[in-house]
Amino acid sequence: MDSSGKYNAAKLALELVKDGMVLGIGSGSTVEVFLN
Repeated sequence: MDSSGKYNAAKLALELVKDGMVLGIGSGSTVEVFLN
């Protein structure tokens, strides 16, 4: 997946995160984009 795909995946994932949730996020390069 290219960097724009990773950015889009991370952006969509952020829409699903709600206050108080516990996340298991892994350790891949897409997670780095998600955390940034």
